[in-house]
Amino acid sequence: PPDAPGAGDPAPTTGPPPPPLRTAIFGDSSALTAGMGFFTEAEPSGLARYVPGQVELGCGVSRFEASRSDLSLEPAARCPDWRTVWAERVAPGGIDVALLMSSVWERPDSVLPDGTEGAIGDPAVDDFIRSEFVDAVDLLSSTGALVVVVNTPAFSQWADDGRNEYVVRQY
Repeated sequence: PPDAPGAGDPAPTTGPPPPPLRTAIFGDSSALTAGMGFFTEAEPSGLARYVPGQVELGCGVSRFEASRSDLSLEPAARCPDWRTVWAERVAPGGIDVALLMSSVWERPDSVLPDGTEGAIGDPAVDDFIRSEFVDAVDLLSSTGALVVVVNTPAFSQWADDGRNEYVVRQY
């Protein structure tokens, strides 16, 4: 009947599938692991194509002067400035999707660039982490890429097994 649902609608058309989304991963070694799992599924399906982002072992998004967990680390001295490296990766036409993953390096007690010491929950540390992630998202999306922010996975209760007070409090 002429008034039936779909009557008079044009016949569906099919065309070539869209090209795979150029996808890059940004973060620390946790992001590397997540990215390996993602691309194992996404590339064969044709949904995504890997393009270089930056994952750096032991280097989170927040550029603390130092962090304290089982030992004190100075990431500022050994981690590259992501603002420079990531800007090159997202040059116009470079990526469609940026997967940005927070890391365990945002969790430890930290020393901010101005010398302030604290932990997540302290207003100065929270503001610093937030501003670092806002800057990262702004940079990664600056040429039109969709930015997907993923939280670091849970590490269960391994930290309760004789670890120092700083580690136990973080997990």
